[in-house]
Formats: sequence, structure tokens, C-alpha cells
Amino acid sequence: MAAAAEGVEGNVPGGGEEKKGGGSSKLLLIGLPIALLIGGAGGAYFADMLPMGGGAEEPAPVDGAEPDPAFAATVMVPLDSFIANLGDGSGGRYIKTTMELEFAGTEAPPVLERRMPQVRDLILTLLTSKTYDDIRSPEGKQILRDEIIRRVNQSLQEDAVQAVYFTEFIVQ
Repeated sequence: MAAAAEGVEGNVPGGGEEKKGGGSSKLLLIGLPIALLIGGAGGAYFADMLPMGGGAEEPAPVDGAEPDPAFAATVMVPLDSFIANLGDGSGGRYIKTTMELEFAGTEAPPVLERRMPQVRDLILTLLTSKTYDDIRSPEGKQILRDEIIRRVNQSLQEDAVQAVYFTEFIVQ
């Protein structure tokens, strides 16, 4: 009777196909993890190659120069945006700019927080004294940066600000 039961089972539609389907599912069970492993390894390789990847901790030297150790020991302080009329006389041009101040060391000077109203005022006054022609070129923007550094350092009564970075600069 066992043979008869087997024969009946073999005659059931789809009964014999179960073994064939197992082969393709085995291929899927083995092939999918291998494909994921290869894809993950390739992704990790390319992520390490990108500048924002987890690769090098320090910037690579440029033209064989040694990396500046002071570069790692700085702190950036963002300032709120400035919106001001330019000093063109007609009052028709505006500037909107956002910037960050770079200080040496791991923290900004403690006096900066107390002097922030003066710092913002002197920057705002400087911006309103500029004309469109003064600031439209890269050289004009660099002159503006240098003036901001000089004025902020005078306000703080120390040479604390190393650089100014414009993160937004719109003139209309």
C-alpha cells in the first residue's frame, strides 16, 4: 500500500515540480547574499574614496606641502544673517549675507558672546558703507573679509579672528 500511496502522490498535479523549485530557491538563497556582499564591499570602497567618506582624517597635502597643524585647531562661529541697504545713494540695492568667523583654538574667545551686539553693529555699518561696485568682484569680497577681520579683532581687543567665510552672499 505504501507503493500505491506513492503512486497516488506522484499523480497529483504539481507534485513532482516541488523538487525543481527547490533548486532555484537554493540558487536565490546562495546568490542573493553573495551579490549583497559584493555590492556592499564595492560601496564601502567607493565611500572611502570620496572626500566625505570615512577615509582620511586629515586633508591630503597639496603639491607635496605638509598639512597645517593649526588647521585642525580652529573653531567656526556662525553669525546670523545680515540684510542691509548698500551705500549706492539710491537706496535701491540690498545685500543679504551670512558668514562664519574662524578662530584659532578649540573655542571662541569668551569675550565674543558679550561683544556680539558690537560685532554685529560694526559689520552692519561696514556693509552699508559699501557700494555694489565695491563688493561685486572676488577682490572686493576679499577686501570686505579683511575689513571684517580687522574690525572684529579691534572690537575683541585681540587678534582672534583668523578668517571670515561667506556662506551666503546675495546682492539685489
